[in-house]
Amino acid sequence: MPRDWTAEDGYFDDLVNEGLYQLGEAIYQGRRRHGWTQRMLAARSGVDQPTIARLERGKLPGISLRRLARILGSMDILDLQPP
Repeated sequence: MPRDWTAEDGYFDDLVNEGLYQLGEAIYQGRRRHGWTQRMLAARSGVDQPTIARLERGKLPGISLRRLARILGSMDILDLQPP
């Protein structure tokens, strides 16, 4: 977890904070794997670039599930294979 993390940045639940950090890292790595900038991901997903930047830093605890799904759906970030 980032050392500059404070309670104001997230939840008091360490597990939730760690999950937000890991999710942000996964989005960052997936975006980089595609060779996209944050602006490119914003245009593709319809979610504004500052939101993506905060999410990648794990500092956006209040993101809606719909917005998160738009980001993940536009990136195929989970790279799921059929069973």
